Amino acid sequence: MPATHPHTLLDRIVSGSGPPVVLIHGTGADAESNWGPLIESLSNRYTVVAPNLPGAGRTPAPTDRLELDQLAHDVIATVQDALDTDQGWHVVGLHSGRS
Repeated sequence: MPATHPHTLLDRIVSGSGPPVVLIHGTGADAESNWGPLIESLSNRYTVVAPNLPGAGRTPAPTDRLELDQLAHDVIATVQDALDTDQGWHVVGLHSGRS
């Protein structure tokens, strides 16, 4: 279920139970295509939250320029909503780089 925030609606995958791990996908992909097999493996020991960034999965593309601080706020709010806890979490990110 997506979480609603002031500027962005982030869809996410939530799976498993245990200490929280957040997986943030790279550009040009979505959470499932970047993390699908890893989500399955980690879900045996962790609660995995993998948000779909704007324009990926079921998260709509932004209609205005999306600033990095707003994206960070939306990811944090989405993860907190999914976990329903203030407990800390581990973050794993992926970026395709730039030439």
